[in-house]
Amino acid sequence: MNVKNNANIPEVKDTAVKITYFSADEMLRFKMIQKEIWELDQKCFIEDARKEGLAQGREEGFKEGFKEGFEEGFKEGFKKGFKEGRLKALVSLVKDGKITVSKASENAKMTEEEFRKLL
Repeated sequence: MNVKNNANIPEVKDTAVKITYFSADEMLRFKMIQKEIWELDQKCFIEDARKEGLAQGREEGFKEGFKEGFEEGFKEGFKKGFKEGRLKALVSLVKDGKITVSKASENAKMTEEEFRKLL
């Protein structure tokens, strides 16, 4: 750093040069601190955005998973309930003597032996 100093007194001239160098070092230090603060802010911003994105992804995933699980569970439950209701009706018809075990088991897509276990 080349410092221009017009002072005629040697002590003043040296002091002015030292102050100028010191000020330049302090300015550089201040700029470095500002840069570090900016970088920390950016890291915090990125981390906050990442956390927010993860939370949003979890929430959306939970909602979608719950919806799909509910729909699938409802369909499976409906099928199972329908099948059980149909078997109960066939068992009732056999007990009332309105159809044979053979016809009921055929309708239920079961063997006669499997159907007899339901009676």
